[in-house]
Amino acid sequence: MEVGLWVVLLNSLFVAWTIYRRSGRAEFGYVLLLAGNGLLAGYLLGADVANSVWAVISIGVFVFTVMVPPWVAKMVERAVYRDQIHRALRLHTLQALLQPGRNWADSREMLTRFGLIQSGRSQDVVDELLRLRTEVPKDDQVAVDAQVVHTLTMARRWEDAIKYFEAHLPFDLLAFDVLLAARMIRAYGEVGQCEGLLHAMELLEDSPAADSSSEVLSQARLMFLAFCGKQEEVEELLRPRSGFAQSLPDGLRWFWTAVARKKAGNVDGARSAFDKASQMVVGTWSRQGLVRQSEELDAGTWPAACEGEELIDQVLTRARRQAGLPRVRGGRWWRIAPVTMLLVLVASLVWGLTMVVGDGEVSGRVLIMLGGNLRPAVTQGQWYRLVTSIFLHGHWLHMGLNLLVLAILGRLAEQMMGSYRYLTVFLVAGVAGSLASYWAGTAPLSVGSSGAIFGLIGAMIAQLKLDRDHWPEFWARSMTMLLLLVAGLSLLPGLTMKVIDNWAHLGGLMGGALAAAFLVRVPPKGHVALSAGVVSIVVMIAAGIWAGWAALRPLPNRIVQSEGVSVSLPATWMASSPGRDLAGFFDLATESKILVYERPVVGPAVSTKVLLDAEAVSLRKDSEGFEIAFLSHGRSCKVRLPPGWSGRVLWYRRKGSVHVHGIYVRLGKATNLVVHVDGLSRFASQVCPMVSGVLSSIRIEKSSKSR
Repeated sequence: MEVGLWVVLLNSLFVAWTIYRRSGRAEFGYVLLLAGNGLLAGYLLGADVANSVWAVISIGVFVFTVMVPPWVAKMVERAVYRDQIHRALRLHTLQALLQPGRNWADSREMLTRFGLIQSGRSQDVVDELLRLRTEVPKDDQVAVDAQVVHTLTMARRWEDAIKYFEAHLPFDLLAFDVLLAARMIRAYGEVGQCEGLLHAMELLEDSPAADSSSEVLSQARLMFLAFCGKQEEVEELLRPRSGFAQSLPDGLRWFWTAVARKKAGNVDGARSAFDKASQMVVGTWSRQGLVRQSEELDAGTWPAACEGEELIDQVLTRARRQAGLPRVRGGRWWRIAPVTMLLVLVASLVWGLTMVVGDGEVSGRVLIMLGGNLRPAVTQGQWYRLVTSIFLHGHWLHMGLNLLVLAILGRLAEQMMGSYRYLTVFLVAGVAGSLASYWAGTAPLSVGSSGAIFGLIGAMIAQLKLDRDHWPEFWARSMTMLLLLVAGLSLLPGLTMKVIDNWAHLGGLMGGALAAAFLVRVPPKGHVALSAGVVSIVVMIAAGIWAGWAALRPLPNRIVQSEGVSVSLPATWMASSPGRDLAGFFDLATESKILVYERPVVGPAVSTKVLLDAEAVSLRKDSEGFEIAFLSHGRSCKVRLPPGWSGRVLWYRRKGSVHVHGIYVRLGKATNLVVHVDGLSRFASQVCPMVSGVLSSIRIEKSSKSR
């Protein structure tokens, strides 16, 4: 729940700031709702009441006001594309209910008008707008005139739209209204007025919006190039992995390909493209446009392509920059980001394996066995854990959040870098995060792909800076600021939550940035990128095989030497300091606590020492053996002891809850070394083999080193 509140806090404030910066006071109500919910989440975190009902309410409000509405918006777009205006209006109403305080009036009015236009009542809409024009002040008449032009173009009344525009609106207005400019480019292109087409496009390219990544701007450029008959250029821009005009459905992509082919004189190619478009277009209104274009093609009468090479070159240069942008939406995953899809799939399968091996639960034993980043095991030479730990997760929420962020960021990063370079950066960043956690982290065991995900952020920032000529300036600057903000906000939870390893995040961030800086000049599909990708795949497969082989063998013990004695302890035993004269261990594999302390008895003094700093027990023993007693709950058991140890059951007792156990080990005649094992098992029948395994894993040998 605490992680969920951090997600609500950071994302609510970020979305609120973004919307306020874009819309100002127009959507202040929704901004206030988001900010209030974010502050509520922050208060719950600060007051340490993350498990209260208010936390559930805060997370629920975030889900229904931030996460659900984008899916509803996609459903609205799909309904409009299918000419299902009534369904689109119902979904629009739901969207307005989920996000109160936003300005939904304009978009709803546009949907209503489009429904009337589809039903053949475009003139009614125009008449209503003309009546409204007589009632508004003169300064507001320009906005109404623009709405009239929009209505006429949506009704495909191209000549009427041109006449009204030229009669009531200044031509220079197109430099400040990208949507109106796109409408007029379509109208001039449809009727074949090349002078108006070129003038409108020239104004748009000289406008302040020319360097943006606006979808409307990209569609305007696409229409212009199609009407100029640039067949090959249009097909290049509309290739499957292109980020150009990414909001266009496949049916419209084939439609504009057909228009470009028709203007270029490729009649057969145009007819083939129109046929493919007609197979993909669903709505009746869209099909009518295809029928009209096909009739022109069959009759052999259509306006000639427009010419203007200097302007065409300028438009094409900027369009190609837009084509290099990553596709945020649309497109098939296996074409857009195949490696990202594969990584998400592998991590999901590993999670399923974790649940199967752990019998439905994720435990330290399972994570260690499957290749978690266990520091003592890595020290003993199991370097494969630096790779395999990237694909392991300790909780379903941990896994879900990481894979969701990976799917979003990975889709963008893979398109920016290319699949081979992207895979290399992911592996390098993941290993860098694991190394940072190994060297500087405080947790003995770490898992997760967050280091690799931070590496993708660092790699994208590095590529945007080092390859800045490849991207539109405004988009690159905005994306860099966004990535820096995301990275900074994502580090905040790690300052208060011990379960979050910020060292892995920072290591991955630096590793990804360095890897991208090295690979940025390497062609995405060149031999070097291919070789790096192949090596990355080989390393991942080799690490998986090594992990499978190591899982069948016992973990290597770690050896600590002190005071002439060499002590070999299980790699999963981690020391703690419960109190004075008391040493504590926590066994990550069994999730049990082991407490060790000294108890003096009658006899000659022999030194016994507990070393907490070295995370080990170092003993000086005499030539005598050991006696051991096991305390259970009315149960006796035989304990297998290592060589040199001896033991017997002395007595038992019942004390409070059923999970209190103890082992008494007699060290010579001087000291009893008492070991309490707390929470070894939920059932007493499992205690004996557990104790046997603990004792048999400890070896004490005479060291050749002397002080």
